[in-house]
Amino acid sequence: MCSSDLCLRGGFTCLGEIARAMGFAIPEEADPNDGIAVTFQEFADAIARLSEVDFPLVRTTEEAWLDFVGWRVNYEAAAYAIARSVDAPPAMWSGPRRHPIPVIPPLRPATRRLGTPPE
Repeated sequence: MCSSDLCLRGGFTCLGEIARAMGFAIPEEADPNDGIAVTFQEFADAIARLSEVDFPLVRTTEEAWLDFVGWRVNYEAAAYAIARSVDAPPAMWSGPRRHPIPVIPPLRPATRRLGTPPE
């Protein structure tokens, strides 16, 4: 297992422990057949945004989707439960809230790379 896998595993394990400590019924082991709330199109849109800023992509969107679902199923229920409980700001992919508030999309500032004059 590589270090990024260990970080992901540590993160979703911790999130699950926190959610269970808060009283949420989060299973110890997620069922991959449960699926996730994020759609393939939302994922593809996010990959397109990464591509627009020259993020190095090493697999196709379709190939990456399978791994994304496999990891996200482990933490999505815990993350959604905690975010709803503490009224976290409604960011994209962060689940429903107690009060209907529009999702806040990320704001990307203009690129200021070395050698690029400010606008």
